[in-house]
Amino acid sequence: MLAFDVGATDLKAALVDDAGSIRDIVWVPTPIDGDFTAGAVVTRIGELARDLLEATATFTAATGVCLPRPCHPAGLSGLPPLDDVISALTAASNREPTSPE
Repeated sequence: MLAFDVGATDLKAALVDDAGSIRDIVWVPTPIDGDFTAGAVVTRIGELARDLLEATATFTAATGVCLPRPCHPAGLSGLPPLDDVISALTAASNREPTSPE
């Protein structure tokens, strides 16, 4: 599983195995770019996902993203649009998203 925690000052990304153990974790500053912050956050999440996935041969079956406020599909209040986050993660994993059943 990939896990992301987007905070006001830093962004944490982790690769977690099936047993719940953290296999790799990265802390980076949250990208702040004025009106473009949401896009910069989405881009950084995608980059971190790609980096973590390239470092392992493990298939990632799930991803969790924690944001400081609720994420709206349209990206309100400076938060990234939910579809952009999903697209960045999908591109990083080179897999098509699936709907929960």
